[in-house]
Amino acid sequence: MADLPNAVIELLDPSLDTKIVAVGQSGDETYYLIVQSTADIGGELLIKNTPQGARIVKSGTTIFPLEANQLPQNVFEAFSAQATAGPRQIEQYLPPIVLPPDLSQEQLNARVFNEAQAADGTLHTNVPGTEGGALACAWAVNEIVKQALGQPIGGGLSTADMYDVLRTKHQLTTGGQLGPGMIIISPTVGNNHGHVGIVGQRTPGASVGSTVIYSNRSSAAVFGHTFTIDTWHAYFDAKHLPVVYFELNPAVFVPAVARISAVAAGVPAGLNVVTDIYAGDARRPNFNEIRAAGITAFIHKATDPIFDFNAELYNTRKTQALAAGLLWGSYHFGRAGDGTQQADAYLDAINPQDDEFVCLDFEKDQKRPDTAMSLLQAAAFVSRVQQRSGQPPFLYGGAYLRESLQSAGSSPLTVCMLWFADYRQRPAPEIPHLWNSWAFWQYAGDIPAGQPGSLPTLDNTDRTVFNGADAQLRATWRCRPPQAN
Repeated sequence: MADLPNAVIELLDPSLDTKIVAVGQSGDETYYLIVQSTADIGGELLIKNTPQGARIVKSGTTIFPLEANQLPQNVFEAFSAQATAGPRQIEQYLPPIVLPPDLSQEQLNARVFNEAQAADGTLHTNVPGTEGGALACAWAVNEIVKQALGQPIGGGLSTADMYDVLRTKHQLTTGGQLGPGMIIISPTVGNNHGHVGIVGQRTPGASVGSTVIYSNRSSAAVFGHTFTIDTWHAYFDAKHLPVVYFELNPAVFVPAVARISAVAAGVPAGLNVVTDIYAGDARRPNFNEIRAAGITAFIHKATDPIFDFNAELYNTRKTQALAAGLLWGSYHFGRAGDGTQQADAYLDAINPQDDEFVCLDFEKDQKRPDTAMSLLQAAAFVSRVQQRSGQPPFLYGGAYLRESLQSAGSSPLTVCMLWFADYRQRPAPEIPHLWNSWAFWQYAGDIPAGQPGSLPTLDNTDRTVFNGADAQLRATWRCRPPQAN
């Protein structure tokens, strides 16, 4: 606070901790990007200070993405670099969950409540764009609703934007009609930072006010239950923010096209025994149940340059999967940067056994297209893995890989066996022209739990077929060549 002018300090909430994230200068104008938070709530402020005084330019749970016309160009570029584009916005590409047309309000509320209760203390919210989870309340509620109903409420990371979605698409309700699974929200206004959560189950015989609220805990970066209805009202009433309740509209979550059912009904030819996940696709995967559902081979995301590698989680799941009799594999999500260094970081992190599947995931992150790996960087990655392991990794790709190689007459990547994603119903995947065949075809992705094609204990399921028989799969599933006798 000592580094801030008095005019700026006067715009801040003195009851919150303050962190100066960035400062930008343009002429006699100074711009401050500030995070204010407590243990349970948080928000960002963009403040402009001039000799004439200070004013809030933008505020919210997060102020990103910024608009270029809000700031001088040099400040806009500097401040935009402070945040990623945020966590993956699943609503942009997740097929809607197929729910029955007669989905009742009670069924919807029960789904949301059950998911919130299951996530209590287990859903970690340290995702990009949220200051280590301090600003992730909207993200967490969106994630819970997406897990329960197949798509999020919307509004990204902003409580104000989520409030706009809620009041235009969903049903406003009152405190006297509260029930589990409803949404409680106090949207940010100015320097008063709001919060959003999910109403819990009222304890029989207890007052309505003692009902637990499930929401993000900012300092712990975990979804939990710090607030009750009474303490929420006390806190946000004192801040002069509204406390508003909504019941989600079932019609919003009933898809127009039953895409998932269509995909599941059209399983392509091949050995349908492979699945893959990243850490967020399952909180408690049960590998024995997954094995019993017909899966032979399991692939887990390992490293990614813009995310920390959770070695404990990865190795625990690997041990459990192997104990269940599954083949184990992993992949590295390639990003722009030195391919050789990424290969070394990946192999050093996973320390693979000879009979493990290793793979480069070459695709464009639609929320971070600026981080897309180039073909030359991918070739360097493949070369380094081949140098260290004695054979190239597998290569995962889809439309981005096919389009990147469209005009190429050759590529060093063709030494890799291909794992290709193509979710269209067709006789075979449309692979890049430089390959004659594919080894694995990922024909469906992000199938929500309980839907056709999903697997037990996975929140989202990807399905892949192998182009061969079981013996061939086991012979292919390795990262080093067999030792000569």
